[in-house]
Amino acid sequence: MTAAQLNTNYDITLEVLTPVHIGTDSNKLWMQGADFFVQDGKVYVVNQSALYQELMNIQARGNQSGLDHYMNLMTKGRFREIENYIKDEAIDLELIADNIFEYDGEIRNLATEIRPLVRTGTGVPIIPGSSIKGAIRSVLFNYLYGRLVHKPTGKKIDDLVLGRFSESVMRFIRPYDVEMPKTEVNNIELFNLYSSMSGWESNWKDKFKISAEIFSKQKATFRFNVADNLVKQIQAKSPQSLDKSVTTIFKNDNPIQFIFNLINEYTYQFLQKEIDFFEKYNQA
Repeated sequence: MTAAQLNTNYDITLEVLTPVHIGTDSNKLWMQGADFFVQDGKVYVVNQSALYQELMNIQARGNQSGLDHYMNLMTKGRFREIENYIKDEAIDLELIADNIFEYDGEIRNLATEIRPLVRTGTGVPIIPGSSIKGAIRSVLFNYLYGRLVHKPTGKKIDDLVLGRFSESVMRFIRPYDVEMPKTEVNNIELFNLYSSMSGWESNWKDKFKISAEIFSKQKATFRFNVADNLVKQIQAKSPQSLDKSVTTIFKNDNPIQFIFNLINEYTYQFLQKEIDFFEKYNQA
């Protein structure tokens, strides 16, 4: 059988209901004064090469170029002065910006770093298929673990529940990346529990700011691959080679529907726990 015959491809619609951030590694953060500027209610994430070229064409003091003056301010961390300098020199940020975001708040409410979303090689922000797969993995683990009479523990619990990597049920499920072009810049506050005289109480973490690029309400379609025919072929030839996790999830004729039923049930339980938490710790 060909690869196309072994797999069933589905077009799945993903809808973002609440702000979502899936970030990249820390060395790719957008830095204030270097990667982004705020002017007239907008955040401009600029192309650094284009910015440097603009600054090179500006005469600052004596033999010092605009780029020299800019780098001097950068080394001293004087970001507010950099913002004013860029504005005073009338550099058109719109012409050198890779991304432009509307921002309703004041610049002082932004952190000096913005955490960008993961992107494709061409710069399109995505929800990675690996992140979706990781979420589904938690759902399947929860379901399979709940069916076990003797609950395993220890470092190898994942292998015991989901199967070893080469045999795992996750080998037969592949969600692809979801491209979502619409993003925003927003602030994130941390909601924590603190010990008090009467026990644990909730509050917001004081003087702690995180600014991040997020996905807001929108829909996008992505491909979801399920190797159901491959499982059937293995079952016909060598059923003992399949891990129990595979035969449990692929036991019916519509495994994709079965998986989504589990996702809905797991999500409902998770949201109920969230509600219970905020009802119990409602001080903030």
